[in-house]
Amino acid sequence: MRATRFGRAASAVLGLVCVGLIVLGSAGCNKCIEMDCKAAPAAAFKLAPGRGLEARPGGGVRLLAGKLDIPVGADVTVCAGYELVNTDQLVEGTAMYVLVNGDVAFTVDYANETGKKIVSKAIGPMLRPGVNELEVWSEVYNMEYEGKQLRTRAGLVVLDGKSKVIDVCYNVPDTEYEPIEQTWQLARPGGGQPGNPGGGHKCEPCAVGEARERWVVGLDNAAAGAVRAATAGGAVNPRAMREAVAAQIKAAFAPTMRVVSYSPGGGFAVVTGIDADARAAVGRNGVRYVERDLPARKLDTMGGPRTEPLFKAPAGGAARSVAGTTPDDPDFPRQSYLPDINAPLAWDRGHRKADVRVAVVDTGAAYRLDELSTQVVKGQDFACKRGDDVCDGNGHGTHVSGTILARTNNALGVAGVAWEGQVLAVRVLDDNGSGYFSDVCDGIRYAVDNGAKVINLSLGGYAKPTEVPQLITETAQYALDKGVVLVCAAGNGNNDNDGDARNYPSSLELPNIVAVLATNTGARTKASFSDFGPKHVHIGAPGTSILNLWPDGTTKFLNGTSMATPQVAAALAIYWDDLGPAGMGVKERVQKFLTDYTVHVPALKDYCEGGRFLQMAK
Repeated sequence: MRATRFGRAASAVLGLVCVGLIVLGSAGCNKCIEMDCKAAPAAAFKLAPGRGLEARPGGGVRLLAGKLDIPVGADVTVCAGYELVNTDQLVEGTAMYVLVNGDVAFTVDYANETGKKIVSKAIGPMLRPGVNELEVWSEVYNMEYEGKQLRTRAGLVVLDGKSKVIDVCYNVPDTEYEPIEQTWQLARPGGGQPGNPGGGHKCEPCAVGEARERWVVGLDNAAAGAVRAATAGGAVNPRAMREAVAAQIKAAFAPTMRVVSYSPGGGFAVVTGIDADARAAVGRNGVRYVERDLPARKLDTMGGPRTEPLFKAPAGGAARSVAGTTPDDPDFPRQSYLPDINAPLAWDRGHRKADVRVAVVDTGAAYRLDELSTQVVKGQDFACKRGDDVCDGNGHGTHVSGTILARTNNALGVAGVAWEGQVLAVRVLDDNGSGYFSDVCDGIRYAVDNGAKVINLSLGGYAKPTEVPQLITETAQYALDKGVVLVCAAGNGNNDNDGDARNYPSSLELPNIVAVLATNTGARTKASFSDFGPKHVHIGAPGTSILNLWPDGTTKFLNGTSMATPQVAAALAIYWDDLGPAGMGVKERVQKFLTDYTVHVPALKDYCEGGRFLQMAK
């Protein structure tokens, strides 16, 4: 038997997974899997406007359902289940998770079974006034059994009394498999969370989109100077900058070339309308290099199932406790990763404040939330080019920012690894968590120029070591020259970053790179999805069932190297001054941090350098 873990970069397994919804009315849920997703009417897709199936070369398919506000009552029942299309196989680890407001309502799991399984539960007691978020996640751990391709389909029914709430069916084409996500927002009368009226701030939609032929053109000093001279003496706007760049380099390329944007600080332009042959233009008209603009993506995976509260009192007994300070944030008992890295003991010893500014280069941040409003400094939006509007239409950047520096011991929400300090929010990814490395590099340079000493990069993209974009290397070197550390997620493909295809920027071989592996919270073993490689991954931190903030004022559990990385970034910022004087070299500072604030875990020695695991206090 061959087991292929979902999301693995090297996987060539193709699967057909279908997630659908049907209405049952008074018949109940006993027939909820008796459907044919292929025959679902196309009109049903209109219930989720603006988003849909998103195919990415080499990245599989991710189902992004639109968020829909639907008035619901208290009598809400959810029925969910899986059915095998080819029932002659056993299934290992096929699962479906139903979450309400970030908490697991129930799961539907197969464990070496065939046929189908259906579960139903009333979720009315889990709903609260205002907006409620219902999530459904489908996951397949083994898609191939004895050479046969596993095919499943999954059904979901949501009933408000005896009436349907949602009726939609999605088809997923054959492709390399990733987890499938669908999200709905259910509305009940009432306000949002305390201090977050209406459930949080709504963002204007932001979608970067994809260009099949998008390239980065680096300019030499003379060409960059000519562009500055052409735009001097007046108000410089993006259009004028693009025209000046086009005038400088157009003779080096085909007439179809179009300048999408220009980065004065980085000295590079993003262009379309050329192809691989355009690399012959290097050395002409001030062209220093030509390379593809690689896609970049956030690095989170399915959230849940949640861990049990650390301090939940067993029957007839007292609640457990952890060594150190216990803040009064109501969700702290569910943040199991904080005691795992010994944060409460560090807090108890006075290590609560970030000594330096931390930049989160990500999807933005919900900076109006009470938990972040005094902590977040608005930076720039490089994804949709909206000035300092770094509103988070995805949620990923908010979750990461809260992990680093949510307001703590304020009797509200969650605790941050750091209690005090500043997060500089820089937006480089769109509402889908997607973007390009040209924008990421602009964001890094901006963060460096605006006082960040630690930059959190919970994002990445794969490349061969011989094809690493020059832009990425030069940008990381710029940060190094300014004494800035880049804390990078290692990737979520269960991929060997010491091999032929590596996640970047985490695999850059520069002394200011700290690459972070995700571990199973509480177990200190490698999370199944996490990339690894003892030559290119430096430290492990918890990356499963990580609870933190969401833009609508709620909290959510997420998994991923994205979630492990901000814990390391926060710890580095907290201990920055303790590591050495201001003039201390970056290499020495990083090595001292990796020595003084880690423990060696034998189970991790083959996955990250020295088997290091983050430990804020010993």
